[in-house]
Amino acid sequence: MNGIERDGQDYTETFRQNYEVNPGGTLTVDAELGAIHIKSSILNEVDVLVRKRYRATDAGQIRKAFSNVEVGIEQTDNDVRIDVDRIDDNAENWFWQEKTRVEIEVTVPVEFNLDLSTISDSIETGNIKGDVTAETLSGIVSTGPTEGNLSIETTSGHIRASRVVGRVHTKTLSGSIEIGPVNGNATLSSTSGRIETDIVEGDLNAESLSGHIKIGPVNRDATLSSTSGRIETDTVKGDLNAETLSGNIRIGPVNGDATVSSTSGNIKTGHVGGKLETSTLSGKIESNYHTR
Repeated sequence: MNGIERDGQDYTETFRQNYEVNPGGTLTVDAELGAIHIKSSILNEVDVLVRKRYRATDAGQIRKAFSNVEVGIEQTDNDVRIDVDRIDDNAENWFWQEKTRVEIEVTVPVEFNLDLSTISDSIETGNIKGDVTAETLSGIVSTGPTEGNLSIETTSGHIRASRVVGRVHTKTLSGSIEIGPVNGNATLSSTSGRIETDIVEGDLNAESLSGHIKIGPVNRDATLSSTSGRIETDTVKGDLNAETLSGNIRIGPVNGDATVSSTSGNIKTGHVGGKLETSTLSGKIESNYHTR
């Protein structure tokens, strides 16, 4: 641990530790506060840097703020765990804690699993060959290329994922979801944010209450649902089921069967290779040629 240092208008206290590991281990970060940034390297080590940051001119305030945020780092076999906790949750100490920022920067081997959680800050990962789990209440989650299964949950933050070779599960209440190419199945859920995808090689299940859904090509089946948002699709090579209450639906070519329904929105379909079923109470239906 370094002592308290000046960094511009801020004061910082830094913890740094290095651990020898083999590929295939797991990094766990459980933070009550703090932004999490994960990078990867070709080295067989986990390099941990945790920095507390506080802006003040009074030395007593700075020491009090830093002493109320505890950092614990532990290695068990091939796994490393980082905990960042508030020591005292009484009302007096919340003043210092709310003004204290924490930055958690970790470099891991490329082949490593990640289990990351923080309450109110962002999570960012780089190129990883392993499973990634990320959870935050109100921060943005952004992941780089991932060769493994990806699971992301956030209450009000946005989700952005790059290419994934594996299964994808994402859930957010009020944030948007943007997913790059997925070589596997994808399950995406948002209450009020939009959902956008690149190509999905497996099955796709996307649900949003009031956000729009716009998907790229799907090589298997797609199930899409929105209460008041519009739905747009590219080519679906399997079957398609798309449903919205008041939004418009516009679908591209479907190789299999297509079931499309909207209570009050318009429906426009492209070529459908299988059976087509459309229904709307007050909207218009426009359908291109389809077989069967």
